[in-house]
Amino acid sequence: MTDLPQSPAPFGKYLLDREIARGGMSRVFRARLRGPGGFEKTLVVKQILPELARDQGFVELFVKEANTLVQMSHPGLVPVYELGVVDGVYFLAMEWVEGATIAEILQSGPLPDALVAQIGAEIAEALRYAHERFEIVHRDVTPRNVIIDDAGHARLLDFGIAAKVAHTGLGGQGELFGSPGYMAPEQLRGEALGPESDLFSLGAVLYEAASGKPALPRTTTPDAASVRVAALPNLETTLAELIARALEPARTARPQSAGEVAGTLRRWLAERHPQGVERELALRAQEAHARRPSEVNLLSAAPHESSGRIEVRSIATSPVLDELLKLATERIERELPSPPPRPPADPELPLMADPEAQATVRRYARDLLVLIAALIVGIYWTVRHPRAELAEGVAADGSIGPVLTKTQSTHEPPGPPTLIATHSSAANTARTSTDAGANPATNAPRTTAPADAAAPSASSESAKPGFLTISASPWADVRIDGRVLGVTPRRHVAVAPGKHTLNLACPPLGRQARVQLELHAGQSVQVLVDLHEDPAKVVLK
Repeated sequence: MTDLPQSPAPFGKYLLDREIARGGMSRVFRARLRGPGGFEKTLVVKQILPELARDQGFVELFVKEANTLVQMSHPGLVPVYELGVVDGVYFLAMEWVEGATIAEILQSGPLPDALVAQIGAEIAEALRYAHERFEIVHRDVTPRNVIIDDAGHARLLDFGIAAKVAHTGLGGQGELFGSPGYMAPEQLRGEALGPESDLFSLGAVLYEAASGKPALPRTTTPDAASVRVAALPNLETTLAELIARALEPARTARPQSAGEVAGTLRRWLAERHPQGVERELALRAQEAHARRPSEVNLLSAAPHESSGRIEVRSIATSPVLDELLKLATERIERELPSPPPRPPADPELPLMADPEAQATVRRYARDLLVLIAALIVGIYWTVRHPRAELAEGVAADGSIGPVLTKTQSTHEPPGPPTLIATHSSAANTARTSTDAGANPATNAPRTTAPADAAAPSASSESAKPGFLTISASPWADVRIDGRVLGVTPRRHVAVAPGKHTLNLACPPLGRQARVQLELHAGQSVQVLVDLHEDPAKVVLK
């Protein structure tokens, strides 16, 4: 094992801390993004190997997809922040995800039916987004390219060899990209690909997850294109039939859309596991991560050979990366006002004769009196209203429910958002409370306000957006201000500043939650909703 170097290797605006993987196309590093004032963010830098960079056809394919890849934003995809060139070395910068890949998890054996279905549903939804929104085929859906994060959600890695959906001349005849054992027959034959090609690869991943054995031989010989996959007798019938259809050699016999696959698996999970399986999947990922051997640093050899004249060029940059660097810069430029100079103390005056000391004593005495008065009022209110922790209010939809308002601190820019949460189940509307231990922000003083005061409004100070990350346990359909946002988790959703209403619903559990909050310009807020509880529990971070 190579000893860690004294300092990380610089690479453009990134610092490469250690190499974490190496394959036939690239070297992958855990890295940090450097910004002004010591700002840093952990991420992944994937360097394309020099021999591929000398292949003009590969470089053209790589560059062609740059603008598309950085625009993709979906909870089932690991986002790409930047594609560029540093001193002739092509690279991708991607989000760092804590978790374990399916390949690592399967080292301890196959997965239960419910976990197989959960992984299949989330990856199918990510593929549907890529196929329908951007007309992109992944072409390398494999166990090592599916990662389970620490929240138990499956996410798809590595769109670095993706190509436009087409049925003519994709990449040229004879050019083969992908992983043996997971490529569709038409991919082995060098033919043009479509969404059904990715579904074949997804079927091979789910087959291996359910059985612990590869579905197909890991070879690129022409005979591999006609191999029939053995049945899965121990797998539940609906899942077994769906995987068998996905692995049909004839592309017309497979499901024709990722949306069809995701819908089938979601319905199966809702009927048999309405409580969700994310916790069990997260535990599997944590166990696999704990079994991972100590990371070996490979930076003793230079990540690339420098010409001595560093040339840095961005091919495409994600708006998320631009926003990160912009916020870091603004924090530095926003200097705090200097305090007025303090007059020198007169050594001849006794302490209490000093006007500043007298003002300090008066201020502390006033604050103490206010605190005592508030404590007395609080005790009196608790005795008179022992169950009235939350005041009743009228929600925006006219329903009656508890109203909780979180106050905003005037000492921290920007302050926490104002939250007015109304929770309800399918049968009735009930009283709820937020666990202060679950979120330190709930220690702030509480006041009550009518829910209709939280109607959405645009910020008059700035048009700069805020960002929401929404998670629900087990899962939920999300609407914001009546607009469909999709299924949780939703990460880093750009939202205009102002007051907004979130509606979350988990039909299998018959649970709903309504959250009204005020978002400030440039602010990032995480909304956590536990729909296992009735009424639902909401935590804001």
